Amino acid sequence: MRTLLTAVSLAALGCGVAFGETEQSIDCGVLKKESNGNWSAATPTTITLDGKSVRLFSVSIAPHKMKLGAHDVYEAINRKCGGE
Repeated sequence: MRTLLTAVSLAALGCGVAFGETEQSIDCGVLKKESNGNWSAATPTTITLDGKSVRLFSVSIAPHKMKLGAHDVYEAINRKCGGE
């Protein structure tokens, strides 16, 4: 068990994941802010927040309507990709 924990810890550190910070994978290049303020994905994309992932395509992402773990997907996109 100890060897497994060490291996997982080293793998996480090698991938640039810092403990205590939110791991994010959001491709702003495929996301578009709609005129109503929602976000949409122009092509299929996967969003990852703290190790949990969701694949998006042809969906409108409104505030407080989609959670990924403890995170609001809209808020995470808005923080990373900007409000405009």
